[in-house]
Amino acid sequence: MLGYHNYPTLDIGEFAVKSGVITSSVDRFEYKIKGTGAHAAKPEQGNDPVIVLGQLINSVQSIVSRNMSAFDNAVVTIGEVSSGNTWNVIADHAYVQGTVRSFDEDKRNEIEQRLKAIGDGLAKAFNVEIETIYHRLPGAVVNDEKLTNDAITVAKEVGYNVSIMDEPLTIGEDFSGFSQQYPSVFVFIGSNSEYDLHHPKYDPDERILEKVPDYFVTFVQKLLNEV
Repeated sequence: MLGYHNYPTLDIGEFAVKSGVITSSVDRFEYKIKGTGAHAAKPEQGNDPVIVLGQLINSVQSIVSRNMSAFDNAVVTIGEVSSGNTWNVIADHAYVQGTVRSFDEDKRNEIEQRLKAIGDGLAKAFNVEIETIYHRLPGAVVNDEKLTNDAITVAKEVGYNVSIMDEPLTIGEDFSGFSQQYPSVFVFIGSNSEYDLHHPKYDPDERILEKVPDYFVTFVQKLLNEV
């Protein structure tokens, strides 16, 4: 399978690729904490989910720093936290959600297990109910070595300025579904935009499309000639 994505930090005519993992997996996690509400002046009558929330945030942020080797690349980010709706009432619930980015399937599994263990442990420690939900979204895109070398050859042939990436990107790409099933290569071409991907003002230079048809046609012809 052959695929590409435009990339704003690359200039028009630039072509970036690497063999092996080129993008991270992207997962989403949620915690739903159910405590017992009470008046703020009588905390002993309730079971405060906000206290649990604070412990949860610290525990989640320790996964990468304390459970992963310095040579393992992963990101665990909390993007939303909410609880309560007024100043003098102990809320009865709290909510947390965030994202996990990783490049290795074993580390991906380990992070998922740690997130669930943290939820289970805090539920017991604070006598609350915690539902941990883990959504597996696109996995890491893995480029086939031979097809990567072919892509470099073809890209140079059709006039791209080729660069070899030193590190994969922590972005998600559903092309990973193909790369998990078939030999594949996924590349990035420069779109020279002031704003990043998915920014409301993202405006790629349409000249990026000039060489794309030649790239794919030439690549397919090369593969057919090898059959």
